[in-house]
Amino acid sequence: LAGEIEKLQKEVVGHPARLTRTGEGVVSWDVKARAELADIRRRHREMRDQLARAEVRLKDLTAKNASLTTNFAHALQTLEELQAKTAQQDTYIQELVTRIGGLEKDNAELVADKNRVYWIAATKDSLRKAGVIKQQGGKSLLLTRVGETFTPGDALDPALFHVLDKSRDDQIALPDNAEYEIVSMQNIAFTEPLVQKNRRVKTRFTIKDPKFWDASNFLILMRR
Repeated sequence: LAGEIEKLQKEVVGHPARLTRTGEGVVSWDVKARAELADIRRRHREMRDQLARAEVRLKDLTAKNASLTTNFAHALQTLEELQAKTAQQDTYIQELVTRIGGLEKDNAELVADKNRVYWIAATKDSLRKAGVIKQQGGKSLLLTRVGETFTPGDALDPALFHVLDKSRDDQIALPDNAEYEIVSMQNIAFTEPLVQKNRRVKTRFTIKDPKFWDASNFLILMRR
């Protein structure tokens, strides 16, 4: 467009006024040229207006792009912070799971220890030699000894005993059909059939209630 304007200006300056016949009549050449120049200038102004609007639009887009860039940067930073916090929380949760697992294991072991009870059935001599019972009092009469009493030993070794869980095990099956005396201090009121007053049992018996074990976790049965 600028080239057209420059060319037309040179023609106006370099040519004398002359007439040109058109369909609308006779007009001078310079009038026609000036009309064309005015039209070119009008189009030039329109182009400048379009360019100005385009520049405004470009600035607006640039500002919006800068804002979007900033917002994106903030969003990215927030995302990275959330990812870091999530990783920390994952680690913390895993630690909690491990700790809870350990506590559950410890609790199970504590419950098992609390419910663990022991029993043994053997002859007087073997129990005494193993330190499971101790003899008190009594006197010798001919070839035997009478009047003695037996009580549990001072330091009982669990390895010598059978192990039961008092929360679920309620049957004691004796090794033979002989009569056995309960030397330890369990409450015989919680047995079935009911143990005799002399605390002697045969074959097998049932423990009706875990309270049977309240006095001692070690049940000692001495063969008579």
